[in-house]
Amino acid sequence: MEFPSYPDDWFEIIKVIKRRDNFTCKKCLTKYPANSKWLRVHHIISISKWIKNGYKGNPHTGKNLITRCYKCHGEDHPHLKVGSCRTIKKKRRSSFTYDSNRKSGFGYKRGF
Repeated sequence: MEFPSYPDDWFEIIKVIKRRDNFTCKKCLTKYPANSKWLRVHHIISISKWIKNGYKGNPHTGKNLITRCYKCHGEDHPHLKVGSCRTIKKKRRSSFTYDSNRKSGFGYKRGF
């Protein structure tokens, strides 16, 4: 059986599900701003299980989708290497260090 592709309106579905769940991770109950990049939409029954069990219909409907934060979505999918949302935010902020050698007033460089 062929693995179904995501529908053409997938990004609209994501917006609807996040809005329905009030931009809140339904696992840890953390609320995020509406434009947060830390929220994901998770399939309650994975697409592969949907196919394996022979379920009828579309796995990309509201009944099978739920909002998760980055961390909780990673816990739902252990094969994804994900850290805590707060850890990632801190790493991104601290990855820039001031470069005093630059002559312009905004001397930032990546500090890896």
